[in-house]
Amino acid sequence: MERFYPLFDFSTQQLCELFADACKVGKHLVEYDKPGEEGSYEIPNFPMDEIFCNISSGCHTNYFVYMKNHEDWPDGIRIGMPLLEPMHTTAYVDMDISHLDWFVEKYKLIPQPDNEISAAESLIMDFEFKRLREPSSLN
Repeated sequence: MERFYPLFDFSTQQLCELFADACKVGKHLVEYDKPGEEGSYEIPNFPMDEIFCNISSGCHTNYFVYMKNHEDWPDGIRIGMPLLEPMHTTAYVDMDISHLDWFVEKYKLIPQPDNEISAAESLIMDFEFKRLREPSSLN
């Protein structure tokens, strides 16, 4: 199960504060996703000040997610913040689930309703629908 807590209304300062609080209790890492290749590469020793300078509220893929019994992921909380620079780089913090209530209370996080789909899910469904409607896929 995954439960997402939208961060759309957060300012850049609030996102940085959330990330900093998470770093106090969790493990942070920065990964680079090379376009055209599957997987990602961890960037060791990425400077924290560079992370904070490159977090942006303008990025609509910032996320806070609670995971329990989800695929091969350990139970826990993950925060993901795509960075403005370098491109294709994301900063993450992984935390124990015991911190969920504290973050929900402090940051007034509200879970995304189960029946509400995200913009990304909507795009994927739209793409799949169009692909299925193509004449070549109807044969």
